[in-house]
Amino acid sequence: MKNEEIIGNIIIGNKEFPIIYIHKKRYQRYTYYRFKDDHFLVTSFYKINKKEVVNKINEFALKLVKKGIINEDIISEKLNNEYLYILGDKYYINKVDNSVFYKDKKIKIDNNYYKNLIKILYDDIFSLFEYYRKMMNVPPIYKLSFRKMKTRLGTNSRKTNKITLSYDLLSYSLANISSVIVHELAHYYYFDHSKNFYNEIYRYLPNYDELTKNIKRRIYK
Repeated sequence: MKNEEIIGNIIIGNKEFPIIYIHKKRYQRYTYYRFKDDHFLVTSFYKINKKEVVNKINEFALKLVKKGIINEDIISEKLNNEYLYILGDKYYINKVDNSVFYKDKKIKIDNNYYKNLIKILYDDIFSLFEYYRKMMNVPPIYKLSFRKMKTRLGTNSRKTNKITLSYDLLSYSLANISSVIVHELAHYYYFDHSKNFYNEIYRYLPNYDELTKNIKRRIYK
């Protein structure tokens, strides 16, 4: 197409998505942003600011990743950025082979990133889990696991006696992670979100509200 131009690209995980701009000769009221066939498409009748469009596409892409429309297991705090967070600390990405070093271990940023990372972090997070489990007098029947979640940070299954945490939590400090752990353990006593449920949480984690706000605001430390 003569009016078609590649104005940039976005890297999500280890995959590159081109941004294609199409200048419409026929009048259209708005500038449209779409994701189709592994590329981002921008159509506009008006003259565009390419830098501004790329920034908007970054925001658009983040929403698509959260919704699972772009299905990648790893995305950094900012698209096309130079770092990511692990347990609240910033680690710079080696762009040569798309990897980070954590505790002298090299971790590739690919579809197995979270699975490899949890092998390194599991003992620390499990120790935190056990600390609160014992404090809250929850019987040792629960197993702790991790998986990708689209909308939740954690779940408590009475059927399988398993508490599952979202991979997204691995970016946050142990203090922030504790808010989700205590929340799910409290469901052992109250399987709802009643006043008694939250009183159970505040009993063991008085700063629960502050920690949950950190996660919502992406304050990793």
